[in-house]
Order: sequence, then structure tokens, then C-alpha cells
Amino acid sequence: MTDPAPSRAALVAAAGDALYGDRWVAALARDLDVNTRTMERIAAAAFKGGDYRVSDGLLEALHKLVDDRGAALRDVSRQLFRARIGSSETA
Repeated sequence: MTDPAPSRAALVAAAGDALYGDRWVAALARDLDVNTRTMERIAAAAFKGGDYRVSDGLLEALHKLVDDRGAALRDVSRQLFRARIGSSETA
């Protein structure tokens, strides 16, 4: 049996936590141009295991934000890896 899909509120909360850590609500609201109180309601619903009416547009904007940050982190990761390899060759 498969697990049920996470709620939209849970997905927003998971993305917010991954992007900003424990204090994600205000930062994510700012970056998505969403009212902070709305984001607090989404967070509360996710915390309670419930759901909140998260629009397709908000999910789309969040997906783009996560994708963009992921690409930026992958680039930095590659640079860090190369720097580490380069430093071990000169040691």
C-alpha cells in the first residue's frame, strides 16, 4: 500500500523548512509575495496535519523558487568540490 500524497500545506511547509530552516514562514511569505498571515495559516494547518487552500499559482511560484535555489546550490556544491580536490593536490 502506498502512503497518501502530502497535503499542499505540508508541501509548502517542507519546502519552507528546507529553504530557510525553522523560521521559514516570514522569509517564504516575503519571497513569494504572500501575506505573512496567510503563510502562518498554511504553517498551522501543516503542523496540525491538516490542509489549507494553497493555490496552484503559489505552488507554481514555490516550485520555481525551490528549483532555482537547487540549481544555485548544485553550482556552489560543484565549486566546493573542485576547490577541495584542488587543495588536496597542492597539500
